[in-house]
Amino acid sequence: MPKPTFLIISEEKRNRIYDAAALEFAREGYEKANIKNIADRAGVSKGSLYDYFDSKEDLYLDVCTHGITMSRNNIDSIIDDDKDFFAQVKDIFHQGLGFVGRYPQYAQLYVNISSSGMERFAEKLTLAVEKHTADYYKTAIKRGIDDGFIRPDLDVDMAAFLINSMYVMMIISIVSRHYRIRLGEYLNLTDDRLEQGIRAKIDQVISIVRFSMENSRKNLIDETRTAG
Repeated sequence: MPKPTFLIISEEKRNRIYDAAALEFAREGYEKANIKNIADRAGVSKGSLYDYFDSKEDLYLDVCTHGITMSRNNIDSIIDDDKDFFAQVKDIFHQGLGFVGRYPQYAQLYVNISSSGMERFAEKLTLAVEKHTADYYKTAIKRGIDDGFIRPDLDVDMAAFLINSMYVMMIISIVSRHYRIRLGEYLNLTDDRLEQGIRAKIDQVISIVRFSMENSRKNLIDETRTAG
C-alpha cells in the first residue's frame, strides 16, 4: 500500500509514477526492475519514491492494483445489463482490446503474475482480478437462462470460465511474443496487423459462443408465435 504522502501529491504526478513503474516492471519483471529507472522516467528522485512507498514490493503491488482498477473501469463503462448477452460480450472484447492497445504495459503485468517465482504476488492480486469478472459473467449468464435466451442445461461456471479464457488469450496475445506467434499461426494473422486481425475475428468468436449457449428451443417458440 502507498503511504499517505503519495495520496496527497497531484494526480498528474501520481500518474507519471504509475506509468513509469508499470513500464519498468512490465519490461524487466519484478526482480530486475530498477527503482532508479522508475524515478528517472517519472521525473522524481529515488528518495521520493521511498517517501511514497515503503518498499519496491509495495510499489509493485500498488501499480498492479492501479492497472486492475483501470482495466475494470474500462470494461464497466460499457456494461449494459439491458443489452443482449452476446452483443455485450462482443462489446467487452472490443473494449478490452482497445485498452491493451493504449496500455500494453498493464496487460504485460497480468502476464508476468503467472510466471514462476511470482506466486506470492498471485496470492495477493489474482483474486482481485478474476472475482469481479467471474461474478459478472456468472450473473449475466444466469439472467439469460432466467429470461429464456440461454440454454437452461448450461454449466454456468464453465461457460463463464471459457468466455473469459478466450478474452484473456486475445489480450495477452497482443503483448506476449510467444502468444502472438501462436495466435498468428492458428488464425493466419500477420504479426504487423495482429490487433486489426483479432478485431476482425471477434464476430466469429461471438458466433461460436452464441451457437453453444443460445436457447434454440426458445427461439423456435418465438418464431412459431410470430408466424402464428
